[in-house]
Amino acid sequence: MRSTKLNFNVLKELCNGFDLKVILHFIICFFSVLFVCLYQSESFDLIGVSNRSVTSAIKSSKIVSPNYPVTDSLYDYEYSAYNFKSWTPKKGYKNTEITLSKSRGYLLEKDNSDHKKVVYQLHGGAYITPFSANYNEVAINYSLSYDDADVFSLDNRVASEDMYPAALDDAQEGYEWLLEHGYKASDIVIAGDSSGGGLALALTLKLKDDGKNLPRCLILSSPWANLTQSGFSYINKSNVDIYFGNSDESKLPTLYATKEELFSPYVSPVYGDYHGMPPILIQTGSDEMLLSDSKMIEGKAKEAGIKFELNIYEGMWHVFYIGSPKIYESRVAWSKIKSFIASVK
Repeated sequence: MRSTKLNFNVLKELCNGFDLKVILHFIICFFSVLFVCLYQSESFDLIGVSNRSVTSAIKSSKIVSPNYPVTDSLYDYEYSAYNFKSWTPKKGYKNTEITLSKSRGYLLEKDNSDHKKVVYQLHGGAYITPFSANYNEVAINYSLSYDDADVFSLDNRVASEDMYPAALDDAQEGYEWLLEHGYKASDIVIAGDSSGGGLALALTLKLKDDGKNLPRCLILSSPWANLTQSGFSYINKSNVDIYFGNSDESKLPTLYATKEELFSPYVSPVYGDYHGMPPILIQTGSDEMLLSDSKMIEGKAKEAGIKFELNIYEGMWHVFYIGSPKIYESRVAWSKIKSFIASVK
């Protein structure tokens, strides 16, 4: 108590001549700034810190991932099949479950649309996580970006129960279902994020090699297109990638295919021939381990002379506009999707 009284008197003496309200305001501001700095360093400064896996980064920074679980390991999570009845579309839309031979799809339709145009959505999740309800909201954004088009979302089979070429076979069957139900290839936009982006490329390469009619264009978010994981960014972005970096698992799980199959263009589309491919838009973040996948595809596209656009957003994370659509960068990305689709004749 004596020490406390002495300290108070000293403080009183030091503060003599100053307005007490000003002093209190200063103290409050000081601790507020200190709190914010500590909070941000915990949430965002991952350099040199064991990431405590994706979990800590996602939870503390309020970043949303559409199809990656909040867990210490992609291997440790128990995945469950999507329940179609768990999501109700907002007013003005209807959603129909479509049964394919070995997979399912969900057809989102807007009221009063002409139902001639369609976005074919292929979901992400490292080929090991099934479709999730979050992609229904993504489907609405795709519809708004393409003249209120229908959106067909594939719920394909996943590893390790169903390995390559299961997902590719399901994707091809879904594409054929669209053609059989009156959609023209020239009105189909294939969209995919992460492994879904890689699957979109693999599917289109397969369609091209088989002499099939190709889609209008591809819209890809942070595509996982190199399952060999040999690109530069798997090393020099590992300390800033908030999803896949700074963890005991320095690389993504490749349960989808065998080591020998990883170099197939239908597994790792960076090894494909892009001559004759339709227009491609890729949007990705600068802080991604998967960044080199997009750069390698850019090189292939330029070599082939096809219409191609790559937008890299500074400081953005994996599939940012899919998982966090309301932030400024995501709104820009969605506007670019709309412009790109409209530019394809």
